[in-house]
Amino acid sequence: MNYKPSVFNVEIPFNDRYIVYNTYSGALSLLDSPLADSSKEIHEDLVRQGFFVDKRLNETNRLLVERNRELYTSRIRYLHIEIAPTMNCQARCWYCFENTAKEKHTMSQAVVQDVIKNIIERIELSQCERLTLLFFGGEPLLATEQIMTIGSEIKKICLIKNIVFHSEIISNGLLFTEKTADKIIPAINLTNIQITLDGTRETHNRSKGIPCFESVVDNIVRNAEKTKISIRLNVSSKNYGEIDPLVDHLLCKKGLDGKVRIYLARVDDLDSCGLPGEGCLDNFSFVDFRDQFMRRAMKKYKSFDPNDLLPDIKRNYCGYEKISQILIGPEGELYRCQRTLADKKNAIGDIYNGSFYREEELSLLRTLPEECTAPCNLLPTCFGGCPNERRKGRPLSYCELKKKQIEKDITTYVETIISD
Repeated sequence: MNYKPSVFNVEIPFNDRYIVYNTYSGALSLLDSPLADSSKEIHEDLVRQGFFVDKRLNETNRLLVERNRELYTSRIRYLHIEIAPTMNCQARCWYCFENTAKEKHTMSQAVVQDVIKNIIERIELSQCERLTLLFFGGEPLLATEQIMTIGSEIKKICLIKNIVFHSEIISNGLLFTEKTADKIIPAINLTNIQITLDGTRETHNRSKGIPCFESVVDNIVRNAEKTKISIRLNVSSKNYGEIDPLVDHLLCKKGLDGKVRIYLARVDDLDSCGLPGEGCLDNFSFVDFRDQFMRRAMKKYKSFDPNDLLPDIKRNYCGYEKISQILIGPEGELYRCQRTLADKKNAIGDIYNGSFYREEELSLLRTLPEECTAPCNLLPTCFGGCPNERRKGRPLSYCELKKKQIEKDITTYVETIISD
């Protein structure tokens, strides 16, 4: 069989050697010579890893077929459903897109029962083997009763149908007390809760608009060994100088090292609710900041896993492109994206009538820009960028940014692994 180099190879000079990474297969190797000059002795291994492929294969077309399958297939092994049981929240984060929400509804018990019926229908349609419910909002723990009812009922159904089931929550952490954790974790099989911190005490409290830092951190400490807790550290131009002392406070002073997962996320002007660019760290500065931070953190703490630096292997940009994945609002309305939840005008249907198949929804399922299928070796990592932003016509510099990010992340990963 005749072979050719994969179009999805990324090759990075590394000291006197070469890092090669394939964005389609996720394979990574460290070679003594450029890939094109690789020896016959390792050719079979390089083929197996996807660095060389059959000359007859059009890799871009294969990826696009797989993308379409991900987007349009109803019957899937893994079903992911997101639920916003309330749009109420104690905090008023300066960057939050939900600040535009004019109506702060909480899901009624009647809608709760209808949501349960809808989820059961989706389980039957998908014939899934695994199901995840993600509770979002607003602050979802303001609707703990609704979460408990939905989660416990779906847990029973999954047990009967032999479906692997778990729940996750995205929260500000203020209400994740010991009492709540002890009640909700077993009831809905809660395997992960994401809690966001916006800086050290004064900055976090100012960002949230309420004095809550100490309470949130105390809740994390008390519940860290009961379920997986992921701490999202929001990074902006206002707080990037506080990230190191904040991490030291959490992992050393509070004894959380190795008990929680911590990751950095950029606050961007896509989130900023009428305040475009205010306080935002530009994308390229964030990539540099994150790289330098991770180099320091991985040497010092257990809570940072080098594997988090490797790009996700996926077949479309995000779950919201898939017709099988949906976000259910507090009145039973359906959305395609968390960023559109704040306005019911963005709803693409409801649990009573299904999708309305309006242009607003179908525009998320559009074909990729021609420049993305040129081919491009980064296509499996970005798929043209956020479809919600692309349909608005907003320019996104994903190509150059993704290239820089991937090269930095992979180089840092290799350096870390070698040093260990």
